[in-house]
Amino acid sequence: MQIQQQRQACGRDVGEEATPVVQVDAWSAVVVLRVDDVDAKATELEALGAKRIDVGQPADADFIPMADPEGNEFCVATGPGDER
Repeated sequence: MQIQQQRQACGRDVGEEATPVVQVDAWSAVVVLRVDDVDAKATELEALGAKRIDVGQPADADFIPMADPEGNEFCVATGPGDER
């Protein structure tokens, strides 16, 4: 797991661009889970109790905003993890 900033994390401007596997942004508490197959991972997470949410993302967004059963928001987004 790596902690880095990303310009558009889950539809919110949070800093410099990066591609971590999991991102936690201290300023806005945005968590981004980077995977190869966004739809498959979102479906898997829905089976575990997460739900898709609308944060004003465009219809063709390459990420899916979600919330866990407690309402904590996170994003499932495309892209490999940063191996640095």
